[in-house]
Amino acid sequence: MKDAAPILTPTEPASAEQVLALPGHLFFIETIDVPIDLEPAEIPDFIELSLESLAPFPVEQLNWGFLYSTDAPTILVYATHRDRLKQAGYTELQSYAWVLPDFATLTGACFPDETLVTLQSANNLSLLLFDKGACVPRTVLVASLEDGDFEHALEELVANASDLTQGTTMLRVRTGAIELSEQGLAIFNQESADDSHSAIEYGAWTTLAPTEAQLWQSDVRSADFKVTERNARRLGSLLMRITAWAAIFALVLVG
Repeated sequence: MKDAAPILTPTEPASAEQVLALPGHLFFIETIDVPIDLEPAEIPDFIELSLESLAPFPVEQLNWGFLYSTDAPTILVYATHRDRLKQAGYTELQSYAWVLPDFATLTGACFPDETLVTLQSANNLSLLLFDKGACVPRTVLVASLEDGDFEHALEELVANASDLTQGTTMLRVRTGAIELSEQGLAIFNQESADDSHSAIEYGAWTTLAPTEAQLWQSDVRSADFKVTERNARRLGSLLMRITAWAAIFALVLVG
């Protein structure tokens, strides 16, 4: 499932009201330490410099994004070559409201204890390890589910999670519907995929509404596109407010 509602084939043109959740296995994922003296506004430039040494391709050829919180000591960075997305059938990315990997639909989730979340989508299985109280996962591992063998994929991911401890709480989650708020911000709904846990244990985080800043961070389109699009949306919102106030004043004058 490329996006939850409505469902499109990868190459079908999309309207700007839709959110595209890309299969996580198309990305390479790294966790990098945040320098102590780094200002939040410097994070994107710092990531670009880091990608120059991490990625085997020029940054200009990559679609990349990141998960970051000011209280976290690390940044989760993910990237893929643009041609890989095209080969997988994902084009016209500029037509979507938001474009991000499916594991980023857990943006904003926090847990009171160290927690291992397995996030199942139609295309792949993601394993996200959260430290106690952290809102950014320490580790993310992804396996393709093209052969449909969930249990085998899970065993391989857990075996590769070298920093997993025995006391870690485990939750199984399935990607649910993706909606847009009136402000055009994505709302991610996750569903329990494990009947052994109660709804109380899953809690309110199963409906996540990231801030605009968080969504732009997780979006994988180019930095130039995101700056232009963000400015255009703000201008459009301003014009809508001006038009609404003008209509109100016109009604007052007529009345």
